[in-house]
Amino acid sequence: MTRSQDQTSNQIEELAQSLALVLEPLAGDELVSATTQAIVKHRKLIDQLELAYDALRDIADDDPGRDKLMKAYSDAMLNNRAQIAVVAALTDKLGYIPEVPPVSNPRP
Repeated sequence: MTRSQDQTSNQIEELAQSLALVLEPLAGDELVSATTQAIVKHRKLIDQLELAYDALRDIADDDPGRDKLMKAYSDAMLNNRAQIAVVAALTDKLGYIPEVPPVSNPRP
């Protein structure tokens, strides 16, 4: 594991511990609902990440808009990582992964 990966792992662990404290009062249906909503949001963030990646992949290296797309992709990656931590903390507390409705308009 590289130093950067190790640092990221430590940050994710710290975030998970902080989230556990915030989520402590959630229980029952409220916890199931929060977990389901977090999973739905995670799916949307994955879609945004894929769109940003596709746009970045399809643009020429010397295109002036590439920096803007790279920033959008980096932001999408960061948002996705944070949401993964939220989903993990919620599912850990819940003890299982709840049934989540399918996406109404999946990507082709």
